[in-house]
Amino acid sequence: MYPQKDIRYPVRDRSSLFEYHFSMTRGLILASSAAFIVLLGLGSVFIAQTYETPSDPNIAVTVLKTCAEHRLVACARPEIRRLLTNMSGAEILDLFSEKFSTVKCHTLGHIVGQELYLAKKNVEHALAVCNNACASSCVHGVIGEAFLQEAGITEKEGLDTLHMSPEDIRALGIRLCASVSTCHGVGHALFMAYGEFPPALAACSEIASGARRTFCYRGVFMQYADMVSENSVRDAEYISLPARGSLQSLCAQTSSDELRACMRYLPRIYAELTDRSQAGLEKFCESYSDAERRIGCFLGIGVARADMVFKDPAATHHVCEDLEMTGDRASCTLGMISSAAEYKRIPELLSYCQAVGELFVRHICYHGVFQSLSFMMAERAETEVMSEHKKLCEGHGSECLNGLYLHNADPWETIVGTSKK
Repeated sequence: MYPQKDIRYPVRDRSSLFEYHFSMTRGLILASSAAFIVLLGLGSVFIAQTYETPSDPNIAVTVLKTCAEHRLVACARPEIRRLLTNMSGAEILDLFSEKFSTVKCHTLGHIVGQELYLAKKNVEHALAVCNNACASSCVHGVIGEAFLQEAGITEKEGLDTLHMSPEDIRALGIRLCASVSTCHGVGHALFMAYGEFPPALAACSEIASGARRTFCYRGVFMQYADMVSENSVRDAEYISLPARGSLQSLCAQTSSDELRACMRYLPRIYAELTDRSQAGLEKFCESYSDAERRIGCFLGIGVARADMVFKDPAATHHVCEDLEMTGDRASCTLGMISSAAEYKRIPELLSYCQAVGELFVRHICYHGVFQSLSFMMAERAETEVMSEHKKLCEGHGSECLNGLYLHNADPWETIVGTSKK
């Protein structure tokens, strides 16, 4: 049932998610129920209203680091429950930001969000004690858990249409998809609910538009990538990776936005089948002949390496700048910056862009920072956002300001145009 078996869209009117929903076989529903058990930060059997014995933060960090060293980090859940007895979600995320890499922080933050919702049974109350640390992972966890709980998804029954009609599922998605961060969490939940790309993506299209829809799409594909990677927070050993020879066709979406969202996480999936070497990833991306997929693939390399931006900026520059083609270098940089921007450490990102040697790639870098910020601040007034962002460019000169003024344009299309020359 998983996407690697048949990733092409069925021949049907995709304008309606709900016909697809009713046409799902009982076998798919039963198979989906197994998938819910392994939900990345979204499903849980812990439903108590109170937490367990308090945990000492220092001891907890030691235990969590041991969990994080393994492929599965589900063993972190009991320790996080104990931390929540005497710390708020925001305090835990601040602790994780200090003690863990950005990737592990994000993974653990999903669990914090899940546990907060399971305890409080109220989205607003759970979100009130989250913060935006760890790339808003607590928010993603809260929203994903809320979606599955309110949709009536259980371990035994999965997505039972007797519990919630397709119209109700759509209404729930619209209610929870209130920002790009919450829509991203809904995307995670939708893939777990349907177990396939087409219906999950169709649901995103039904409930969101613009940047929110983009982040919902990303949540769908990120959930699949997480399930087959070392960042799975549930026992997902039965989830098989796509065959090595089928990877090029995994992202078969015809919609440009869906294709980009898929390609964004494809290198992570490919790395699971290789030695994770940079050379191997580059060779895979070079095998694409069309500009859109090649750009998306190299962008995905940048996304996969984004954690390095804050650890070792000098070494990180070589990941993208040593690539052979200008378009590849720009794509990789755009992916790295757009992913790192979710951690909102903007001064560091602007300094990173300032150090990029190639003028065109430097322009794309600045452009990518401000496009990502515009996505994440879409609910705020444009004049207010522009005023704040101009201050960020102080000391960075006209190239930073150019990137700011272009934030509504599409850097991807700029790269495509350059690649075709």
